[in-house]
Amino acid sequence: MVFQKLLDSINKGQDTVLVTIIESIGSTPRKIGTKMLMSERKHLAGTIGGGIVEYECEEMAKQLIKEQKNARRSFNLRPDDKEGLGAVCGGKMEVLFQYLPGEDPSLKRICQEMISHEKNHQPAWLWFPLNLTSKDSLIFYSDTTGWLGTYDQQAISTKAKRKTDRYEVNSETYLVEELFQEGKVVIFGGGHVSQALVPILNYLDFYCVVVDDRQDYLNDNYFHLANECITADLERIEAFVRINSNDYTVIMTRGHQFDEEILRQLIAIKPFYIGLMGSKHKIAMIRKMMKNEGFATETLNQIYMPIGLEIKAETPAELAISLSAELIGKRAETR
Repeated sequence: MVFQKLLDSINKGQDTVLVTIIESIGSTPRKIGTKMLMSERKHLAGTIGGGIVEYECEEMAKQLIKEQKNARRSFNLRPDDKEGLGAVCGGKMEVLFQYLPGEDPSLKRICQEMISHEKNHQPAWLWFPLNLTSKDSLIFYSDTTGWLGTYDQQAISTKAKRKTDRYEVNSETYLVEELFQEGKVVIFGGGHVSQALVPILNYLDFYCVVVDDRQDYLNDNYFHLANECITADLERIEAFVRINSNDYTVIMTRGHQFDEEILRQLIAIKPFYIGLMGSKHKIAMIRKMMKNEGFATETLNQIYMPIGLEIKAETPAELAISLSAELIGKRAETR
């Protein structure tokens, strides 16, 4: 949303300031890399946590647009700090303010690529020069585009792919943000729970792929918010859908025989998360059957079954919320 709004502003020739959290210590409202976009008159997109800190940043951003300047500012969020803002979070954070002129063609290309890479779930990295006088503003890298927005490609080319953090490169300091790396959610089964689950995951910014062997279920009437719908032979899932070690996989097909078949394949593929929906009786039956087939107890204990947090969920919507909460927790472990 932030980069779509930035692209809209560039198309209008409107100057903006991008506000980004570049350091977060202790308890703070938002994490490193969180962004907010401001125009000279109003807030355009994003939030860095609300409250007094966001208000202060909004006012500062408006002034920086008038002055056409970059800036950095630290906030102490301890209530007992004399120079603090009266916040009670207890942590510290530093914010980068980047003045972005509305007629910069390199920024327009970066925004377009950001939007495209997010839509297609392609890995990318965003580099923020922390030197306020840097000739670069935003720097973008992906395997398909190469470097965009920098005049010093060779100097940083060997360090393109980094986890989100600060890095020193040739005496320059950068915040590098890893984009679209959390992994997609692959849902096996297009039933009622899947139909309730996809809109929630979409809202939570998960990339959703629904897989079923029944083509009639994979249409916009049921899954208009899914990023992909794939009709597949459930006995040969790797022939139809690519699953890697960053992905979350959810098994909720129409029968335990399909569940078992998919589970066997996923154990061999080793995605980041495997979850299986079912009653306690069904789960116990599947565990016993797979143990008899030679699967180790340690392997089976790594599978989330039954799926979701224990909130006594019963309806498809409740089960979807339970599972979504579990996936939020798993995603947070990777950040």
